[in-house]
Amino acid sequence: MPLKMLGPIMATLSVLGMVGAERVFFEPSARQVEDSQARVRAAADAMPDWIGPWLGEKAEQPAAALRILHPNVMISRRFFNSDTGEQFSLLLVEVGDSRDILGHYPPVCYPSIGWTLQSSKAQNWQGGGFSVRGTEYSFSRNHLEDQASIIVDNFLFLAEDSTYRDMDEMQRAAENRLHWGMGAGQVQFIFNPEIPEQRRREIIQTFLGSLAPILNAMSSGDVI
Repeated sequence: MPLKMLGPIMATLSVLGMVGAERVFFEPSARQVEDSQARVRAAADAMPDWIGPWLGEKAEQPAAALRILHPNVMISRRFFNSDTGEQFSLLLVEVGDSRDILGHYPPVCYPSIGWTLQSSKAQNWQGGGFSVRGTEYSFSRNHLEDQASIIVDNFLFLAEDSTYRDMDEMQRAAENRLHWGMGAGQVQFIFNPEIPEQRRREIIQTFLGSLAPILNAMSSGDVI
């Protein structure tokens, strides 16, 4: 599948969300939320275009996705390796208040735009000081003469919390949270399946290091 097709696919995918909590929770102050969002934006703005041999190219962010999500941060880039010729796409979306958005993740979003889920399996990745729990999804699509397949490595996260493999897991955690409104998000690495699993793992490890300042900025808020 041509990589140029991945940018629009990625940028139209919204991320996670919680549907509210039945338990008592504490609201962060407006100042705390603003400070947290500003830290995350600053960290995202500082993410370099060059990461080792990888050159990043910004992918289009459709106005409809921005209008629906109201993201604090959305990073949608295609990366090319100047040494090996490899390429993949990266999507990171962070929202300031996790209650304000509907929850969508790969098993929901990709089928809605014509992809068929072939398989999924739990994955753990490490890099940048993080141990990340997520899921690897395999999708395929047949459209006229166009046959394509992709691998989506995905994890969800709540500010000042852990990472999650899927929406059900994160929703259960959200129901027990005492603090809301300090952000949530999702990261997707989208690969051509011709890239072997071990190599995909190495790439994710590298880029978790590059994403570390953003993830750390989310967890540095002071919620009381």
